[in-house]
Amino acid sequence: MESLENFRDIGGIKTIDGRTVIEKQFLRSAEFANLSKSDISELLNVFDLKWDIDFRSALEVKQVPDEVIEGVTYEHLDVIGAKNDQAAAVQANMTNPDVKLDGKKIMIEGYEEMVSSEFGRKAYSEFLTGFLTHPNETTLFHCTGGKE
Repeated sequence: MESLENFRDIGGIKTIDGRTVIEKQFLRSAEFANLSKSDISELLNVFDLKWDIDFRSALEVKQVPDEVIEGVTYEHLDVIGAKNDQAAAVQANMTNPDVKLDGKKIMIEGYEEMVSSEFGRKAYSEFLTGFLTHPNETTLFHCTGGKE
C-alpha cells in the first residue's frame, strides 16, 4: 500500500491449535485516512473490503476522520473511552522537555487499560461479535498507529 501505513493481512498466521487464519479477510493498519486511489482500488478489488473498524478515541476520529468508501461499512469502537482526556494530557506532556515520563510504563498501562476497562471490553466484544455476524466479509481494523 502506498498511503495506508502499517498495513498487513493477518491471514496466514498459524493458530495454537494448528489451523491457519484465512487470508485476505482480517486486515490491520494505522489511520484509515487520505488514501490513494490505488490503495482504495486494492482494498476493494483485491481484498473485497466490507468493514472498517476504528479503535481510535473520539478526539482522534474528530481530528482525522476515516476515509469514506462506498460499499464499506464504518464502525467506531472506542477502546479508550473515558480515558480520552488523560491520554490527551499524556500526549501533550510527551513534547514538554521539562516533564519526565516513563514511556514503557505508559505504554504497558495504556494497553492493559484498553483490554481491561469497561470501554475496552465492550469495544473488543463488539469487534469479535462482528466476525460472527458477518462471516467471510473482509474487515480492516485500525487505530492511529496500527500497532495494537
